[in-house]
Amino acid sequence: MQQMKGKVALVAGGVPVSGGQRPAFARAGVRMVLAARGAERGTEVEREIRGGTATFIRADVSSDAEVEG
Repeated sequence: MQQMKGKVALVAGGVPVSGGQRPAFARAGVRMVLAARGAERGTEVEREIRGGTATFIRADVSSDAEVEG
């Protein structure tokens, strides 16, 4: 994972309650863009991530118009 440091990961549907790849990415120093529909949970997850940086964007990734926006 060391080779991931400084990279950026787009995590679509990035706010499920159970961790997925988020903790591993954070430990490796990967900057994350979390895209999901749930704004409240998304901002909560954005704050919870430790050891990396995260930005939450509210978007339904199943909608072309929202992804383009």
